[in-house]
Amino acid sequence: MELHSNIFENLCTPAALLAGWARVLANVGGPGGDRVTVHSFGHNLDGEIARLRADLASGAYRPGPLRRTAIPKRSGGSRPLAIPCVRDRVAQSALRLLLEPRLEPTFSDASFGYRPGRGVTEAVARVQELYREGYRHVVDADIERFFEHVPHGPLLVRLGEAIQEPPVVRLIGRWLSAEPEARGLPQGSPISPLLSNFYLDHLDDRLTGRGVRLVRFADDFLVLCRSPDGAGAALERVRDILGELGLRLNLDKTRLIDFDRGFQFLGRKFVKSFVLAGTVLEEEEEDEAMSIAGPSGAWSAGNPMDAALPAPADANAAPRLTPAPNATPPQTLDAGTPENAPAAEGAPATHDLAPVLRPLYLLTPGRRLSLRGEAFAVMEDGQTVALLAPRRLDRIEIGPDAEADGNALRQALAYGIHVAYVSGSGRTLGTLAPPPDHGARHLAQAGTRLDPRRGLAIARAFAGARIRNQRALLNRLNRRRKHSAVAETASKIGRIALKLGIALREDAVRGVEGEAAALYWPALGQMFEHGFGLTRRERQPPASPTDLILNYAAGLLARDVETLLLRHGLHPGIGFLHGARDLEAPLAWDIMEPFRAPLVEGFAVYLVNNRVLRAAEFDRREDGSLVMAPDARLSLTRAYEGWLARPVRNHRLGSDTVWRGLIEHDILALIRTIQEDEPFEPYVMDY
Repeated sequence: MELHSNIFENLCTPAALLAGWARVLANVGGPGGDRVTVHSFGHNLDGEIARLRADLASGAYRPGPLRRTAIPKRSGGSRPLAIPCVRDRVAQSALRLLLEPRLEPTFSDASFGYRPGRGVTEAVARVQELYREGYRHVVDADIERFFEHVPHGPLLVRLGEAIQEPPVVRLIGRWLSAEPEARGLPQGSPISPLLSNFYLDHLDDRLTGRGVRLVRFADDFLVLCRSPDGAGAALERVRDILGELGLRLNLDKTRLIDFDRGFQFLGRKFVKSFVLAGTVLEEEEEDEAMSIAGPSGAWSAGNPMDAALPAPADANAAPRLTPAPNATPPQTLDAGTPENAPAAEGAPATHDLAPVLRPLYLLTPGRRLSLRGEAFAVMEDGQTVALLAPRRLDRIEIGPDAEADGNALRQALAYGIHVAYVSGSGRTLGTLAPPPDHGARHLAQAGTRLDPRRGLAIARAFAGARIRNQRALLNRLNRRRKHSAVAETASKIGRIALKLGIALREDAVRGVEGEAAALYWPALGQMFEHGFGLTRRERQPPASPTDLILNYAAGLLARDVETLLLRHGLHPGIGFLHGARDLEAPLAWDIMEPFRAPLVEGFAVYLVNNRVLRAAEFDRREDGSLVMAPDARLSLTRAYEGWLARPVRNHRLGSDTVWRGLIEHDILALIRTIQEDEPFEPYVMDY
């Protein structure tokens, strides 16, 4: 039986309730009114799930008491919370997983809060888009205590009409009955966000159209119009529609405004064509969290409940950079031109901390990537673990024990998403990508590679950055340790870099780099603790757990770089320092050279010395090969995403960016070198 054929019947299964438990476990949270903690519930998980299943199936299930508390709001005042018991959160999370695929396709495009594949970033981008389309007058609306005032009767009637399953409606009614006066959605309940969107979808449908556009994030929304009169009329319509829903506007917080005067929405300040950083919205914290989508393995930089990936909406835009405060508004630019151009002279520094790549990692055994409508669905044991909008993904990694359906792979091709199949050691087994469409740029790249002067200059630049960053990393890591031998090695590596000036061929450049590496690896090995170390670098096969960690991290970085190269129309197979090769990506290896020290080797030291990875998580098979435990691969990947999300200074722009943004700027600089013969200066670490 398909999941959506009988929601209640599917809810009363161990698989559905265990999926709900996985969501509760991922969020942890405190106990409900019965004081049973998540840990206590999980200690006897099989028995608890069996009892919950039996109670639901027999009709004996009754919700436990809510624990009521309040948390302070950044804007002042407090937000009331009503926290269900753990067993109730399990049931609600399981039902949400089953209801969401049925209700989501019916929701309006105007809604962005608490939805898979949507979030604050998309809502902000939609407001900017409407401004460019001429919607300059705004109703900045606020519903008076929305979550406390939703009437249960109309909500349950509408829900019954939508899903046609009385047992589901009765169950939700029991959860809601704990609220006084038959009103209110308990904030802290896993089912409340879905119910709030369902109830306000009536507002979305009734309001949008006739010269009016709506952007709604939960109960916070803007109505955008082309004229002041239109905004005034829209305000009256909003009041009438909310009246139909048993709700009303908070007139003290609702106003008519325009972009010239500016207004605040979702923690951003909108002034004319600019979006300025404001206070952080509480709901936005979900989008910005690094977490697992489900209990483990389907990993994305996004919301743990919704697997939402915060990033600009256009999956084909290049480069993926957000407009900055006081910078020139973005235009339709060539793929090699950064949209985030420096601000006019005298303007404040720009900042770009938006995600540049949005990956999905399928690492847990048994996970399968499929489709639900147009959305990617991560499946496990027939249950949907996560839903992701295709336009919000840039690449997908499929681990050794996960799979992807053919229709999902075709969808990835249709949206230009780079797919890589990866071994347990992090090696790329094969990739899937749409055909290249930058023949002219490939030709210019090949011409530069074949020009002895220009090709050699680029090779020297990559090798020089690699050697200087090796020296900088050793000095940074040795600040506290103060090993005299490591300090001397760093000095020697710096002197070796001077030899690049007399290297007249690419093989000579590679020889200088190899000379520095021979000193670098033993010195780096002294920086590892807890029994890890390195005397020489042995890649294939990896000779030690340290080698395997370095291989895995380098593989992640290489696939990131290759995805960015394809985005910007460069051919990964035509390198400069590493030459040209078939079926490989030497240009990705070139671009990686400046970033290996901070993003592979420095990252590996962090993983080991902070015990993110431990020696017990590595094992040697009978054939002598070294393997990393699946949980360790997951921990490494999670940490890698957090490591790359840290701010780093972009000296080209005089601003902060994330590491992938810095890599992208190196690629853009290389494009300018190829097309305009500018000197190429890759990233060099400060010390």
